[in-house]
Amino acid sequence: MKILLIDDHRLFLDGIVEIFAKNEKLKTSQIFKSYSYHQVIQMLETQRVDLVICDINLPDNSGLNAIPVIKSLCPKAKILMLSIYNQPEIIQRAIRLGANGFINKDIEQKELLESIQIVMQGGLYLSEKTLKALEKETPHQEEELTKREIEILGCIIKEMSNAEIAEKLFISPRTVETHRKNILRKTNNHTVIGLIKYAYRKGISLE
Repeated sequence: MKILLIDDHRLFLDGIVEIFAKNEKLKTSQIFKSYSYHQVIQMLETQRVDLVICDINLPDNSGLNAIPVIKSLCPKAKILMLSIYNQPEIIQRAIRLGANGFINKDIEQKELLESIQIVMQGGLYLSEKTLKALEKETPHQEEELTKREIEILGCIIKEMSNAEIAEKLFISPRTVETHRKNILRKTNNHTVIGLIKYAYRKGISLE
């Protein structure tokens, strides 16, 4: 597996590399390091990777702005955002832009490895502190969604229009609108953050 680590704190990245070197599944991975947004763009123009672990704060740009660029240059790559911040709007934007997970810099080694395993399997991973931040933003009561509603849920989180969802799933825009209303009612919320939480708990892939 090819892994790209993006952070301007070199000592921090060296620590992650040491963790990977001690792990049976990751010790044979090829590790690349970038310390700025500009370096990331340059590297991915010639190199494809399987996993990107990216800090929110970069010296020359936001790590959030790197997400769509990474997805464009490396469509199959999984992206795990790393931050000391837990503002719901940042988490929401990261997932909306295509991140497969959001973790905090103070997590333990075990959780870092677990997050990598989950996102590489197509799941969404949110660290405990991230979830607690989202808990304050959304209510708890909710109903189970149908398989079709779950498909549409993933599209809504990506902010796809009814027409775009209809085209992707081969159904009518009116049917999409009905499903959208049911989803919001069943999950008892009207925010993307609430839908992200639901998707996480249900293990819904946001590919």
